[in-house]
Amino acid sequence: MVQRKKKTRTEKTYAAHKNARYTIRINELDNADPKADDPNGVPISGFIYGGRDSDTSVPVLQALSWAHGVYIGAIIESETTATTNQAVGVRKHNPMSNIEFLTVPLNIYIRNHIKFGEDLDKPPLFFATNYFLKRERKNIGNEKTDKKVWLLWMEGRVHNEYSAIETPIGLIPKYDDLKNLFRQVIFKGLLKRGI
Repeated sequence: MVQRKKKTRTEKTYAAHKNARYTIRINELDNADPKADDPNGVPISGFIYGGRDSDTSVPVLQALSWAHGVYIGAIIESETTATTNQAVGVRKHNPMSNIEFLTVPLNIYIRNHIKFGEDLDKPPLFFATNYFLKRERKNIGNEKTDKKVWLLWMEGRVHNEYSAIETPIGLIPKYDDLKNLFRQVIFKGLLKRGI
């Protein structure tokens, strides 16, 4: 049972903190790897970095290399959330989106990331996402279906299902691939709702 603080009639009360998360056991997921609890681990095919960037970063891209992926993680700017003791929505440099949790100097952290990838036979792909693009009225412009499309595109890249356009910032999706993914996701969503 959630205990609420007593407030005046005009003050809002919330059942949980703004940054609260809902978690479940991984084995509750239909698509969890059967070897999720294997002490030898499971193969990892991709990493995703994401910040809260309302007006600059593209919605999804793939890094050009392992080192480029580490660089993408290291330059993340993110608008502050309820996890920090600052005003919400202030943009700050937030390497790997976890600056508050680093226990070693940033240069050592980044050097360790680069070395780790160099020692792998087949390093996972790096992706960057930005789910927080805002419209002029300052409300989030991405819908839940958009996020699913970005994830499906990344998964497709891991399995060599999609080609991509090489740009100076990384590999970005082709228009036709996104168009087909949006049709697939939205059509499935409409069927589920009986429309």
